[in-house]
Amino acid sequence: MSLEQQLREKIRSQNLADSTADAYWSWVVKFLEFAKEKRGKWVHPSELSEKQVEIFLSHLANKLNVSANTQNQAFSALCYLYRHVIGKPLENVSSLRAKRPDRIREVLDQSEIVELFANLKGKALLAARMMYASSFRIGEVGEVRIKDISFERKQIAIRGGKGQKDRLVGFPEVLHEAVRRQIESMKVLWKGDIAEGRNGVSLPNRFGIKSPSSHRQFAWYYLFSSDNESKCPHTGRLLRHHQDMGHIARQIKEAADKCGFAKRVTSHCLRHSFATHSIESGVPIHFVQKLMGHTSIETTEGYLHASKDGVTAAKSPLAMILENPEIATQSKAEQNAKPILKLFVG
Repeated sequence: MSLEQQLREKIRSQNLADSTADAYWSWVVKFLEFAKEKRGKWVHPSELSEKQVEIFLSHLANKLNVSANTQNQAFSALCYLYRHVIGKPLENVSSLRAKRPDRIREVLDQSEIVELFANLKGKALLAARMMYASSFRIGEVGEVRIKDISFERKQIAIRGGKGQKDRLVGFPEVLHEAVRRQIESMKVLWKGDIAEGRNGVSLPNRFGIKSPSSHRQFAWYYLFSSDNESKCPHTGRLLRHHQDMGHIARQIKEAADKCGFAKRVTSHCLRHSFATHSIESGVPIHFVQKLMGHTSIETTEGYLHASKDGVTAAKSPLAMILENPEIATQSKAEQNAKPILKLFVG
């Protein structure tokens, strides 16, 4: 079994996402290419020392100037490789894990949200509305299956979100009609698959082996099932996956560019905007924490700073002076009076 297969099998056995395997393997390849450049030949990672791992991580930070997130992902990938695949945990790598800087999150104003939606249509519009209405990440929207949606309870279940955590998010009635139409279009797709004897949809991890009939059950179809089938990397079978959410994210960004907003807008801004606007409307912060899927309340508190009722709502001293110019005159008069007052108070 190749090194890549070993890595992917290990990740799959721990129920981690395929995207994690893709990211980790890409860093292993970069590390091996870096080692080859230094040694002049390909070398198995088991033959490379912790010092060489440290040199590679330092190269990323000091020479390539990658972000803290990127450096930490590379660090995690190599730690995983050596601990779980090579069987030689990295214990003495002194390259410090990069500290993530505290960034101000981009938040769209409500008027900008309206304008953005006006420049979207179809699946991209529905996905954008779901992100803003219910705190979805773009990848989580793609993973929603028909069975995860409850119109009666007004909830949508997110399965295996970031950190492999499940959570429930709100499903407001304003989305119900559009989601019902999308479900009906998926039902037409499902009926066609059944009639033509197709294999159905992809299933999480090894559930398809335990319950092969679930591939063809409508409940397991994605809300945004893809138009075409693709080969399953685990079984080689042709199955229907969800839509390319990267494409939908690009549509959202293109719509924002068309609007000409004076800020950098990505699909993730809709999630940031959900959190900030929820706090501004009075939703308790611990509720927002649960809806966002944050482990720490400190992460959610970061949105307090972006709130228009937060720290930036404090009265500006400039505004006080401009609104009441006599303040400056009064202050000067008081200062001039102080020496005179001393004569009387002794």
